[in-house]
Parts: sequence; C-alpha cells; structure tokens
Amino acid sequence: MTIARYRPRGVRTLGTAYDALRVVIARLGHITSFAVSAIALIPHALRAYPKQTIRTVTDLTWGRGAVIVGGGTSLMMVVLGLAVGGTVAVQAFATLDLLGMGPLTGVIAALANTREFAPMLAAAGFAVQAGCRMTAEIGAMRITEEIDALEALGLRSISFVVSTRIIAGVIAIVPIFLIAIIVSFFAASTIVTLSQGDAAGTYEHYFQQFLSPQTSSHPSARSSCSWRPSSSSTATRASSPPAG
Repeated sequence: MTIARYRPRGVRTLGTAYDALRVVIARLGHITSFAVSAIALIPHALRAYPKQTIRTVTDLTWGRGAVIVGGGTSLMMVVLGLAVGGTVAVQAFATLDLLGMGPLTGVIAALANTREFAPMLAAAGFAVQAGCRMTAEIGAMRITEEIDALEALGLRSISFVVSTRIIAGVIAIVPIFLIAIIVSFFAASTIVTLSQGDAAGTYEHYFQQFLSPQTSSHPSARSSCSWRPSSSSTATRASSPPAG
C-alpha cells in the first residue's frame, strides 16, 4: 500500500518532472553499474567458467546448425554476404560500364565491401541475431528463477551469465566478419565475371591493387566494437529484476 503524495496546484508539474527525472537517472545508474560489473568480471569468467565460455561461442556462431530457425550468426552472414556482394557488383558495374570502365568494378568491390559493408553486416548481424538470442535466454532465466538458482549454488550470476557472453561475442565477431567479407568477395567476382561477362584477370588485377592488409584489419576492429552497445543494453534489460 502506497500513500498518495499531495502537491499544491502550482508545483504538480514540477513534481511530476522531478519524479520522471529521478526514474531516468536511477535507470541510467543501474545500466552503468551493471555494465561495469559485467566487464570487471571478465577475468573471473575466464578463470572460473572456461567451458561455459566455449559453449557460448559455439552457440553464438553456429547455433543448432539450422539454416533459419535456431541457426547461428555465421549462417546468416553467408546469406547477407551474397546479397551485399551481388548488389555492389551489379550497381557498380552498371554505373561504370556507362563510362566504359566496367573492369574497375574490382576497385569498388575491394574498397566498399571491405571498409563499409562487411563491418556493417558483421555488427548488425551479431546485434540482431546474437543480441536477440542473449536477451531471450537471459530473460527466460530470470523469469524461471534460474539466475537465483545459480546464486544459491554459489555461482556469480553476472560472471556466469553475462561476462561469458561478452567474451564469446568478442571472439565470435572476428570469424563472422571474415565470413561476411569472403562471401561478399566471392559474390562480387562471380557476378562480374560470369553474369556481366567481364574478364576475370582484369577484375582480379584491379581488385588486388586496392586490397591491402591495412584495409582488412581496420574494419575488423571497427565491427568488433559496434555490437557492444546494443547487446549490453539488451542484456541489462533482460537481467533487470521485475517491477513490483
């Protein structure tokens, strides 16, 4: 039972705004403290729960091996890589061929796929597929009181449930990025050489000229940093205690 607060007519608006601001600040404080705790417990998760971390990496990357329902992020990256690589090849070749420079499509494929589309695909794919998976799993564990059972067994729930998933995400994002970029390269090369009829040697020449190790290393680090805000916020919402 709560007692209703009485506020004079002139200060009701200010009181409502103050209550809303207090709720927002409390929520931000909870999210910040949760994120700091999850990151700080990463060394403990590596020492105490290595098997759980490896199991989580496998689950995030491959899932149950299904293509659609229950599939991992890597299988979705294959589909997205084919779509993006083919789209870049078709649009770039159609535009450059108007100027008689169709073979320069290899330049566009080497730069656009590597610097922009592959990191975006890896980050978005992980945030959508793996982030939703984390949210559903942690939320279900909270509802069924599995997290309370872990604490009753003497396990540190944040380290076992959240920190292991953060480690798995950092590990899994690298092969996911490589899958996306390799498949997009294959799709672009196939479209240009087989569908558009361009010479494979000319395409490979321009492609190799503009592809360097530095071009591939920077986007991989970029994609590994992009998924963390969304996955951390969803895990925070799932692990929050129910209201009331």
